[in-house]
Amino acid sequence: MKSLQNRIMVTMVTLTATALLAISFLVQKDVSNVVRHSEQIHSRHILNQVYRQISNNYQNEKFFRETLYRERKETLKNFTDMALKIVEKNYLKYNSGELGLQEAMDQTKETIRAMRYDNGAGYIWIQDISLPVPYMLMHPAVPGLEGKKGTNRLYYDATEDGSNLLAQFVLQTNNPKQSAFVGYRWPKPTPKGLSQVQPKMSHVRRFAPWSWVIGTGMYTDDIERITRNHDIKLRHKLFEELARIRIVDSGYFYIFDGQGTFVTHPVFQGQNKINLRDPLTGKYILKELQKIAHDPLGNSYEYSWVKPGQSKETVFKKVAMVRYFKPLDWYIGISPYVDELLAPAIRLRTKILVSSIGFLVLVFVVAWWMARTISTPISLLAKATKDIQKHGIGKVQLPITGTIETQILGHGLQRLMEVVQQNQERIQAMSNYLGNVIDSMPSMLIGVSPDGLITQWNTEATKVTGIDNKDAIGNPLNEVLPRLKEDMVLVSKAISTGQQQNDNKRSYWVNGETRYEDLTVFPVMSGEEKGAVIRIDDITQRIHIEQMMIQNEKMLSVGGLAAGMAHEINNPLGGILQNIFLMHHRLFDKSTAANQKVAKEANISFDGLQEYLTKRDIYKMIQRIESSGQRAAMIVDNILSFARKETSEKKRHSLASLVDNCIELSSVDYDLRSKFDFRQISIKREYAANTPELLCDSGSIQQVVLNILRNGKEAMHHAGIEDPRFIIRIFPVSTTTHNNKPKMVQLEIQDNGPGINEKVQQRIFEPFFTTKTSIHGTGLGLSVSYFIITENHHGEMTVKSVVGKGTTFIIRLPINS
Repeated sequence: MKSLQNRIMVTMVTLTATALLAISFLVQKDVSNVVRHSEQIHSRHILNQVYRQISNNYQNEKFFRETLYRERKETLKNFTDMALKIVEKNYLKYNSGELGLQEAMDQTKETIRAMRYDNGAGYIWIQDISLPVPYMLMHPAVPGLEGKKGTNRLYYDATEDGSNLLAQFVLQTNNPKQSAFVGYRWPKPTPKGLSQVQPKMSHVRRFAPWSWVIGTGMYTDDIERITRNHDIKLRHKLFEELARIRIVDSGYFYIFDGQGTFVTHPVFQGQNKINLRDPLTGKYILKELQKIAHDPLGNSYEYSWVKPGQSKETVFKKVAMVRYFKPLDWYIGISPYVDELLAPAIRLRTKILVSSIGFLVLVFVVAWWMARTISTPISLLAKATKDIQKHGIGKVQLPITGTIETQILGHGLQRLMEVVQQNQERIQAMSNYLGNVIDSMPSMLIGVSPDGLITQWNTEATKVTGIDNKDAIGNPLNEVLPRLKEDMVLVSKAISTGQQQNDNKRSYWVNGETRYEDLTVFPVMSGEEKGAVIRIDDITQRIHIEQMMIQNEKMLSVGGLAAGMAHEINNPLGGILQNIFLMHHRLFDKSTAANQKVAKEANISFDGLQEYLTKRDIYKMIQRIESSGQRAAMIVDNILSFARKETSEKKRHSLASLVDNCIELSSVDYDLRSKFDFRQISIKREYAANTPELLCDSGSIQQVVLNILRNGKEAMHHAGIEDPRFIIRIFPVSTTTHNNKPKMVQLEIQDNGPGINEKVQQRIFEPFFTTKTSIHGTGLGLSVSYFIITENHHGEMTVKSVVGKGTTFIIRLPINS
């Protein structure tokens, strides 16, 4: 039994027999369940279709009824509109004097009394709503009500709540449209006289000038009868369609209501079977079906019942599926017999059993032949394999005999041994190559095991950390490189999920300097061995370059916008300056004959006017307006200058003199809003004596200095600095280490204000960026100043600030621009 031939035969026959038994007893059961489940799904699908059809029929019934009511209401409204037009026509005749009041009312009542429709059942009545008690003025159907007050019992019996009907008409028409639909009960005119009270609905309209309510109504029993006949036809057609639907042989549809009465059923239609019981369990079948219909999971229910054509003593299992249609209180169900659902599975099971027996015989014959054919050459190969274990690859020649397949196997194994020997040599070479590649990479590569031990440490890691390879491998990562302790979370996540983890642009401190790096964790899966590789790239230089590029892009974006704004401001500014010049000429120039002439015509002494204007400081005000306008024009000119990227005419100036002029101008810049005077600020000047003059545009430089002084003044005032002060330094600087000759002049304006945080410092020169409110700043001052220094004068402008200690603006300007 230990020979290969016998084992092959026994194994194949045993496996085949076992598989056939599994198919016959296990798979067949599953097939039966699958077939039954499939048939139940099919049955539920048809049930859902029937449910949707019933729902559609119900919506059709509702729509038909609503449409009929809507059409009848529109008819009532048309008749009341016609009657109202007759009233309005006679009312106009009364107003024009053509008819008297009583004559106009009588003609109106008689005309409306004669208006009948709907075979005489429809008429229009008029109610007088004059205080203190309303009464029926005209009623064609019941003339006996005319002139009687609303105390008649008929009016109270007409409403459901027992209120007075005439009062309801008054109340319902007391709205902006003065019209309404009112439902009530009223006798119906017939050829034989008035019938008993019937449901009725009227449309009433108020005619306020005569205190009338005009109305006409319809009896809703006709609508209900038409609707009921329509519903009966639809449901009869639906029941006929349901009677033709079958699931398997005897599964039919039925409907019963909440009381247990069958709406449709092949046997019990119209009968109440709420107490119908299961012959075996004694449970009430319809009550159980109601339960599953309300089950959110929509489960089915099995019960026992007699099959048509079979003995009444023999019962069969049925499976029921039911859905509840709430608007009609209907339970829609279908109950096929279980054995009929399983009939296809039984037929399939028989076919499988017959096929399995035939296949088992065939397998036995094939197994005997295969065992005999394969065993001999394989035995020879097994012997050769033992020799390889003893003597090694390359020392043994494999036997190549037997069938074509075993010969191919022999050739393949022989070639495989040759390839294995070659691959061993290549693996060693590749291992050396990969080690060199890893060590030559500019990134730190650190291999980590799941428990945090270092398995790989490349040359770059040694270079950056100063830790040698032998001191790192085998030790915990959090001990060798403590700053990566928190990153073990990313290592664990990468290993558990098999996905790459990233932590980019992270910062850390080294020797007082902020450095930036990208960290990536790659999962490593090799069979059952798991781990991760941490790659760390130093991106400090790249981050600095990106920040510089972003800042430059922001600064260059203002050019086009500034030019457009400056042109728009220039036109009204020119008009202001021109009119100030004319005002000065006409108010103060005595030599102009026209001025003397107009003063004389106005009976005003020109000298007296001069004295008044002088005493009221009008002349000084005009000078200030003119000075402010000229300064605004200069600012606009500077904006246009840097927007065109052109330089204005430059001359030699002392930077100290320009700064002193700015301080002088600021001293008269009184802020009316904040009530703060610049002269309250102490100013300390630290000017180097050997500072050379600059080739610059004096107006532009003064604009920059004024803007910085004004911003500093406002910041110190709003922060409530008790002793505000500026320190202004001017000194020459050299831009090279080998030549002490000055190339630039440096201006520093330092305040002791609240300071600027780092986030604001990064955006302080952006156009339109401001920390002030919209009425105190536009965000253009420092961006324009930056362009004046960097673009128009090829200088440098930076800011340094410490929150709570103050801010320093540093400007460097070339001596020879």
